[in-house]
Formats: sequence, structure tokens, C-alpha cells
Amino acid sequence: MGGGGVIVGLGSGSGSGIATTTIGPMVRAAFSGRAGGSAWRWTLLLASAGAALLVARAVWRLREPSEHIEVHADRAKLDALLRARMGTPAGVPATSSGLLLEPVDEATAPAVFWALDKRRYRYDPNAYYLRRGPAVWRKDWAEHPDGGWEARTNRLGMREDADPAPERPDLRILVAGDSHTDGVCPNADSFTNLLEARLAARWPERSVEALNAGLGGYSTYNYLGTLDAYAELEPHVFVVVVYGGNDFMESMRLQRYFQRRPPPEPGPYAAKMLFEEHPAARIILSQELAQAFYFLNNPDDVQASIDVTAAILVEASERCAARGVRFLCAYLPPPGRAQGSLYEPALLPVLEAHGQGRAALAVSDAIADGWIAIARERGIACVDLRPAFAASEKPCYWQLDHHIDLEGQRVVADALEAALLEMLEEGG
Repeated sequence: MGGGGVIVGLGSGSGSGIATTTIGPMVRAAFSGRAGGSAWRWTLLLASAGAALLVARAVWRLREPSEHIEVHADRAKLDALLRARMGTPAGVPATSSGLLLEPVDEATAPAVFWALDKRRYRYDPNAYYLRRGPAVWRKDWAEHPDGGWEARTNRLGMREDADPAPERPDLRILVAGDSHTDGVCPNADSFTNLLEARLAARWPERSVEALNAGLGGYSTYNYLGTLDAYAELEPHVFVVVVYGGNDFMESMRLQRYFQRRPPPEPGPYAAKMLFEEHPAARIILSQELAQAFYFLNNPDDVQASIDVTAAILVEASERCAARGVRFLCAYLPPPGRAQGSLYEPALLPVLEAHGQGRAALAVSDAIADGWIAIARERGIACVDLRPAFAASEKPCYWQLDHHIDLEGQRVVADALEAALLEMLEEGG
């Protein structure tokens, strides 16, 4: 912006992702006398400022793009990247947990994380991408009692109404997860914020803050990076919520990248057919099916997924211990396994059409059982949410897209509250 013009905008710096409007030339004209008398100068100034504020308001009150989960996204760039790395020497040694991790630079990251093709996200060297903030948008949702809600993010892009407290509170909890953690619900109804409200009510003499750093498209490597992305917040507790619907499949992208393995086998089971042949198996259910098909096509990756998930959680635990941070992980099951009587009817016809049945869906249970056992053997506190979801008498997932609904958010909050109380009371 030339000439020292006044900038009306939202957010801070170029990383805010919020447009700015210059009103400099008109304001300078008003005060230099070129636009006429005093009344005219003030009229023009107020009109200019009002127009800029209207533009800023329109930009600020964004309408969120419709949810869309790309279960058959174009993977040509990723496949080419994986082939190019095959046979090249490892860049760094494995961590003490056996995990291979290398930096993924800003030029390479979009081939692995397609969210970076969208302007509402930005590259981060630790978590690979973060959401730009702040923002406010209207989310229409027919199943919600109010027909929808106003969603907000703070300046860090977290699904929080406010920025983190400038002074470290008595208890700060940082929560990492995917879109289920991010929440298809008002901020106040996410399990992170339910947890904060409950703990604050239990300990009125303490300041309590729980921060929702969940983000759609994240999987286990992103969760590990979240701890470093927000290291300056110095959380007392770090919570990771692993989602069994597609985290295990999605984590294999970076596992293959770091291990210099070839691209995965795309067939004979193709996720594209999910939409073409069975449109009723939609959105999150399609993720669950796509993951089942992925492991049918790539059976060796079942053990690899157990190993890498366990290694990432052990690494997270060790990083937390080095910083004096308590660590808790939780396993969130997909709808077909959590409440099968409600959601299997949409899944089984697709599987049966390809000669498969319930056993194909059970791969998420097998992987979860594997890494949970390893994590617990290493002394990591881990909450398995499968029993709690199975015990619920109400549906725990929205019918529209099968993210966890308000009941599902409450179930997760109940279980995490109990686990955190036990952890915090033991630790003092």
C-alpha cells in the first residue's frame, strides 16, 4: 500500500488470511483540501470509512465452504513424490521411539496435504498446516436444535471464541485431533470446551483453559506436530484424540514418504466406486469404507499402521515428559464400529458388492487394539472410547455427515474428564 494510506482490516499481519481495504487516497484528499470544504471533507471521510468497514465486515463474516471429504482425491503428485524418493538414503536417523521424521518443506507439503491448496490454511513446519484466523461464519445444520450456529476461530485459527490467555493459567490443556475434535457444532459444545467448563466449575479457585487445536484432515503425524506448533503456550496437559475412521490410512502417506516406500496399491478395491455405485454411503462413512478398502489392497500396512501410530504416541509422550507436560491419548471409533446397528446398514451393501463383509471394517479395531496395547505397555494413559459409545442409547454421529454430534461430543467429554481427573489428582 503506497503513500501511508489508512488500512482497515481484520487479523494481524499478512498471515491472517483476512483481506484489507485501503482508504488512503480518499482520506488524504479530504484532508488536503482537494475535495472541497470542511463539510464535504468530513462527509467523504465518513463515507470512505463506512465503505471500508462494510467490506471488512463482509470479509469477516465469511460463510464456511460446504464440508467435503475427498476420499478419492487425485494422488498423482503424491505418487510421483514417493517414487522419486524410493532408494534415496534416509535424511535423519530414527528417534528413540523408532520413528522416522524429516522436515517437509513448504514446496513439498501440498503434495502430501491437499488442504494447503485452500486459502483458509497455511503451511507450518511442525503440524504441516494450520488454519488461518480469526474468522466467523454461519454454519447451517438442519439436525441441530437451532438449525445451525455461528462458528468462530481465534487469531491462532483454533475453534475458540477467544485467544489464549496472555498469562499462563493454572491449568492449560491443549487438544489435538481431526475434524471430529475441531467439531461440527458450536464452539461451546465441543468436547474440549465442555471439558474446560466442567473443570472450571469443579475448581473455581483455579484458572482453567482448554484449547481446541483439532483440524479437519489431520492424522497422527499432525497431532505430534501440534505440540511443537503451539509450544509457546506451555500447556500443562497435551491430549491427542485418534480417529479410527481414516487416521490409520491417512498416516500411511507420511509413513511411506519417510520410509521411502513406493505408492500404495490402488486396487482392486477402488474408493471411487463408493460414490458412483452407492451414494448412500457418504462422507464419513465413505472414509471408513475407503480405509477398509485401502487395507484390503495393502494388507502389509495393517502392521505398519500399528507400529507408526504407537511410535508417534510414544514420541509425543517423550516430548511431553521432557517439557513437564502430562500426556493423554484417546481412541475415537468410527460410526460403523462404535454403533454398528445404526450405521452398518449403509456400509455392508457396499462391502458385499465387492465380496467383503464386516471383517473388512474390523481392521480399525485390530489396528486400535495393537497401538493401544503398545501405548499402555509404555505407561501412556490411553482412553478407549469404544465402550462409552457402544453404551450410549442415543446416536452419537450426525446423520448428515457422520461426524460426532452433540451426544458424541458429550460422551467424549465424559470420558476425558474422568481420565484427566484421575491423572491430575495422582500428579497433584
